[in-house]
Amino acid sequence: MATTLKIQLGDDIRRLSISQFTTYAEFSQLVRNIFNISNLSGLRLSYQDEDFDWINIRSDLDMSEAKRFASQLPSFKVVASMTDGIPLAPSNQEPSYPQLAPEDIGTCF
Repeated sequence: MATTLKIQLGDDIRRLSISQFTTYAEFSQLVRNIFNISNLSGLRLSYQDEDFDWINIRSDLDMSEAKRFASQLPSFKVVASMTDGIPLAPSNQEPSYPQLAPEDIGTCF
């Protein structure tokens, strides 16, 4: 049975149907080919699990767990990023703001 796979890099999302997941090396090469990434290092892959945690895929063991999880779903989304600045995954964190000392507050307005 084929799995619908969605792969996201930044704002670019691709959708494909695959009948079998591969090794980590083959899967990362597939992602590089889809997004025309020539850099051989720096690719990061992750997915969101049932607890809404972002799980990294960095090895064949991680890939095996991703396959097991994906087999339970009608579609499976993997978020890709390059370690040089494209976000790994959409951030659910609150934005951080600079901390002001109490004496600085009066000078801000």
